[in-house]
Amino acid sequence: MGQLLYSLGVRPGQTSHLSITLSNTGAQAETVGLSLEDLRVTPANTAFLPAGTLDSSNSSWITLPAAAVTVPAGSTKTLDLNIKVPAGATAGSHWSALIVQPQGAPSAPKAGVSVNTRYAVQLITTVPGGAAKVNFARPQLSRSGADVNLGVDLLNDGTASIVPEFRAEVYDAQGKLVAQAQAGKKRLYPGGGAHVDFKLGALAAARYTFVVLANDGVNPVMGARYTVNVGN
Repeated sequence: MGQLLYSLGVRPGQTSHLSITLSNTGAQAETVGLSLEDLRVTPANTAFLPAGTLDSSNSSWITLPAAAVTVPAGSTKTLDLNIKVPAGATAGSHWSALIVQPQGAPSAPKAGVSVNTRYAVQLITTVPGGAAKVNFARPQLSRSGADVNLGVDLLNDGTASIVPEFRAEVYDAQGKLVAQAQAGKKRLYPGGGAHVDFKLGALAAARYTFVVLANDGVNPVMGARYTVNVGN
């Protein structure tokens, strides 16, 4: 598989086309099944659900070229998807996952377990007018020796997906910046979210202000502030 996420800007009533390339580096032709499933991503887990389960699903908008295709050995196969956005589509992000699953026998069992590999390609369509709203929930502070870790659940209560970069800053009682950490980027789907951990290094026992920021470089920076007593 190549690219595992496609994001398109669309408008109500619009028809779009999306080409996805499958590659087969093996010595034999491979037949793969194609289907659509809904995708729910929360701080706790990622779940695949029957197509059309979620209100935010775009699975009914998407027409697949076939239920199965064969990719020649050492070659590629292009899938042409048709996306027809309903005239009454609501503003914001709608998404589903294209499931690509080899139809051959599973891999040889290891320790009594056979493995069926499948790939999920996220298909996101965003109708203008939606907005993300990031909420910061369930902050948890933990220590490993002198080192401090701050864990936070990031929830998107808006209607559009967002891919912010996360940063935490720590200030002492005098307002001096004493620590900071990045947690990379994560996509937050509407109605879902992600968990991030900030490894802040060694902090002496004291009272601190923790500031957590989410910045996607497009929307206003969103953040939360916590006053925390860090013990020994």
